[in-house]
Amino acid sequence: MRDHLSLDTTPYDEPCIQLGHELYRSITSMEAHLMKQQLEELLLTKYSDILVNITITQCPHDFGTYYQLYVYFDDDNEQQVRQAYWLDENFPAEWNPDKLKTLSEYCKNKGFSYT
Repeated sequence: MRDHLSLDTTPYDEPCIQLGHELYRSITSMEAHLMKQQLEELLLTKYSDILVNITITQCPHDFGTYYQLYVYFDDDNEQQVRQAYWLDENFPAEWNPDKLKTLSEYCKNKGFSYT
């Protein structure tokens, strides 16, 4: 059966744009895309193939729509379950340098200081 885990769009020790900020939609979308790339790269350090599907999801809320990453997997497939939970257990504390540089430059071009 198809199942999913919900993951953040930024590393847990990094700042992120706050819901309600005028640039939220643009910057959080970039954060989500970069985190998706970073997680896929992380998976490939452990596994030869990515068997799960990482998606960017918009989640409506009373205070506005926020973004989450969902890791979809078949809970009858042991390898997919292993990959999904490995990502959850090894979720990064920090951006890798190239993702941080891309995000910082993107924010700077929008007139927002990321750091």
